[in-house]
Amino acid sequence: SFIENDQENRLSDSDVLVREKVVWREKMCSWCYSVVDHFSVDRGVVLVCMSFFDRLFATDKVTCSAKLFKLAAMCSLYLACKISGSALLSMKLLVELSRNEFTISQMTKMEIMILRALKWHVNPPTSLCFIREILSHLTEKLEVTILEKIYNNACFFAEVSVYESYFVSMKPSTIALASILNALEMIDSTELEITFRSSVIKQILDFAQVKEHLLNDVESAQGVLWKSRWRSEECTPSNANPSSNMRVMNMQTSNTKSAELNRKRFSGISTGISSCNEQFSGE
Repeated sequence: SFIENDQENRLSDSDVLVREKVVWREKMCSWCYSVVDHFSVDRGVVLVCMSFFDRLFATDKVTCSAKLFKLAAMCSLYLACKISGSALLSMKLLVELSRNEFTISQMTKMEIMILRALKWHVNPPTSLCFIREILSHLTEKLEVTILEKIYNNACFFAEVSVYESYFVSMKPSTIALASILNALEMIDSTELEITFRSSVIKQILDFAQVKEHLLNDVESAQGVLWKSRWRSEECTPSNANPSSNMRVMNMQTSNTKSAELNRKRFSGISTGISSCNEQFSGE
């Protein structure tokens, strides 16, 4: 089926990152989002980046030391950008953002290590890919405005999912389904009548060929995604518009025209990864 065939992207539960690194994984994920937002890079790049990162540490190719942890995150982001066709984030720029904690030579070696560890499987279908595929089959059933709301909200859920280590062992197709179902719940009944909503959900589940034993995974994912969303909204600035580009984790929007503010933000991005030195050493 649509979900059961999505096996090679699932990590075994034993491969989930060790507990003591969960918080720092989240911090590096947040840093990656702040970087792509600042340089106006597609946020979907971060989902690819964290796929590389998690799969790398699920192998026995690297040990989870503090320095390798940060270097791997930076190189995963660089590699994801390169594969997506974005030339905005060069190695030189990322080295500058790390305040020269790492060298281009170190990043090059880590890039090769990642590619070898992943056996060059570097085009993973992310939950965003599945969201687009599933919703493309609803274009004739739903109004464009409703479909856009569902898509935007589903993408938001998919974006916040990468913060949670809970989803490291979950298939991206399952995360996509949970994100879409949660997004449907956010549509007011005046816009999407309850009976009609139920028929849409049935069509989605039929298309995805979701079997009964997989529904528990989807429902569990829905619950965790709701908690992640509530947490991210609590951290969103009051002047932010979460429905436009779905920015999370207290990140400033990238459309500011103020050169001074951009300078401060760029400095803040550099500080973000450099400050992890003290945080890791304090463990």
